[in-house]
Amino acid sequence: MTDPWPDHPEIPEIVDLSPSEDELAELESRPEYLRRESDYYRLYEKDSLENSAARHLRRQKLFRWAAQLLAHNLAMVPEVQRVAAFGAVAQPLRLENAPFHHYRRSGVQVLHQCRDVDLAISIPVDCMLQPLKKAVKNTISLLQETAYGGVAPQHLDLHLMDADTGK
Repeated sequence: MTDPWPDHPEIPEIVDLSPSEDELAELESRPEYLRRESDYYRLYEKDSLENSAARHLRRQKLFRWAAQLLAHNLAMVPEVQRVAAFGAVAQPLRLENAPFHHYRRSGVQVLHQCRDVDLAISIPVDCMLQPLKKAVKNTISLLQETAYGGVAPQHLDLHLMDADTGK
């Protein structure tokens, strides 16, 4: 079987860059009128930016695994003719402008987020949906808890298409 995901991006390790106890203690030792919410924000934003790429790539990898498992289980249903993944799960993540005003103004770019699994399922119009539902339900139970996190049912978008017309 060939690998359905040939781009295999290298996923960096997530590094704990959260503020040290000394940094937080120094901030807390300031008088109340010198403490600002933006100071806390600055301590945590470095961690957020450094690790966002790794988190996005890990999530995409988890969703790709879920798509592959679901496609395999759906392919076992005799009525299913084709299953295809599309959207962010099916292509390499691209850089885009950060969604937050503070970062966007600074020109910071982040990887696009893979938010869900999009699968197109090609079936005949007169197909019984019960076997499909059963295959999806069995797969979801496997996806709920894994060593790498879980994929919830609301992250699965299944698009049924007529095998004859493509509608």
